[in-house]
Amino acid sequence: MDRILIEDLAFDCIIGILKEERVKEQKLHVDVSLGCDLSTAASSGKVSDTVDYFALAERIKAFARQRKAGLLEELGQELCQMIFNEFKVSEITLKLMKSSAVPGARGAGI
Repeated sequence: MDRILIEDLAFDCIIGILKEERVKEQKLHVDVSLGCDLSTAASSGKVSDTVDYFALAERIKAFARQRKAGLLEELGQELCQMIFNEFKVSEITLKLMKSSAVPGARGAGI
């Protein structure tokens, strides 16, 4: 199986359950790895035959910003469902990290 990767997609959004997290955006870092067949795109050279990773990144950012989830667990499950519904993939590995969640740590996430 082939893979499409986006590493450390960083953007600001509302995420968290604490009072201050519900009103102030914080940095969210996303890594995504998609399992898919890239053989058609490799032969055709057409982006329409693959997953457009720019479009995927923009969709992830828009979804997270609009959703304003409380828990990373919620957002992670919903992002995976959205990706399965909107992009031609057979497998998703997703990592979500909040860089300011734990003082003294580089980040915390799922």
